[in-house]
Amino acid sequence: MKIFLSALLISSAGIFCPSPTLAQAPATAQPAQWSPAQVQEILARTQTTRLAPDIAHLSAGERQAVAKLIEVGHIFQGIYEGQRHR
Repeated sequence: MKIFLSALLISSAGIFCPSPTLAQAPATAQPAQWSPAQVQEILARTQTTRLAPDIAHLSAGERQAVAKLIEVGHIFQGIYEGQRHR
């Protein structure tokens, strides 16, 4: 279980790190505004992937740890989305 959690954290770490080009953008740069039609075009091509692994074999403590990791993942995802798609 420890290996699984370590791999999960390591593999997801790259998702949340800003790219060097984003980090170097001037503070005064304004993001481009998309029209509602452009937004809908992108959303129409966006897919959602839901992962639902069987965790029945995990202990109660491990299931609690996974639940906390998912909770933290939602927080990081919100931060990422807020930075990426103002």
